[in-house]
Amino acid sequence: MLSEPATTLTDYALALEAIVFAGCLIPLRQTACHFWSGAFVCLAIAAILGGTFHGFIFWLDPTLHNWLWRLMLCALSGVSFCLLAASVVSAVPRSQQFGWWTIAAVKAVCFIGLALYLANFGLGVADYLSAMVLMLMLQLWGSSLRIAGWIAAGVLVSGFAAGVQQSGWAIGVFDANGLFHLVQMGAIGLFFQGARLSQDL
Repeated sequence: MLSEPATTLTDYALALEAIVFAGCLIPLRQTACHFWSGAFVCLAIAAILGGTFHGFIFWLDPTLHNWLWRLMLCALSGVSFCLLAASVVSAVPRSQQFGWWTIAAVKAVCFIGLALYLANFGLGVADYLSAMVLMLMLQLWGSSLRIAGWIAAGVLVSGFAAGVQQSGWAIGVFDANGLFHLVQMGAIGLFFQGARLSQDL
């Protein structure tokens, strides 16, 4: 019996969607598409870990349960790094990419360190949303309007999803976490539309 069935099953559904999108991007030759694929893989890992954390609270050893949460936050940092990396290679001139690579790497290391120490989901959300804001800035600066439009739509829907998660709303069997996952699945679909069009500079 799952302890939080709606949260667990929507987490696993989110993971499945992310894996499918990652697989669709792998054959493409653009480095940006490969980083997008990496972001989707990391997101799938985070969703699987998060779903297992929520679904098997009464079944898992407390120490293992605690580490599932920390590893999930680390996987979210992997998502954030790959999102930024994809935007750097597709939207930033090569002469200016080193600084952005440094920002992405330092940000990832700091958030992973904080996640392992504090295990606070708010940190994961802050890392993820800040990466999306930076990604949006870069895409609006250096990508085509078509690609930037898809990315902007994904960022807006992700922001709405985060608001739903923090709101405590519930609809039928879906609690705030389950609703967050459902809305985020829509955001991922929008990101995929932009990702598959990405071109390296």
